[in-house]
Amino acid sequence: MFLSAHALACALEGRPSYEAPPSEKDPRRRWWALRSIPILICITSVGTDFSRGQVDLVMLAAISLAIYFASREQGLTAGVLLSVPAGCDQKWRSVEGELRG
Repeated sequence: MFLSAHALACALEGRPSYEAPPSEKDPRRRWWALRSIPILICITSVGTDFSRGQVDLVMLAAISLAIYFASREQGLTAGVLLSVPAGCDQKWRSVEGELRG
């Protein structure tokens, strides 16, 4: 979830993901708000998703990273990441079994 919030905030700001937060007070406050507010809003559903074996966080990360890479004009990477949620919908348990086995 942290990766998703950071990727979307970087896409909104038009900044690369590896840049450090700004050192000035007001831009730094905005930097943190763009990352922490979505996390605080969504944090309650994380435990529910994990307890039910849902893959919402994986799909959220894939879509968020796809948006980030599309904003950086890396269309192929964005397209590959957008294909991840299509493969996760009903076959997640078989993928999980293959990864464990």
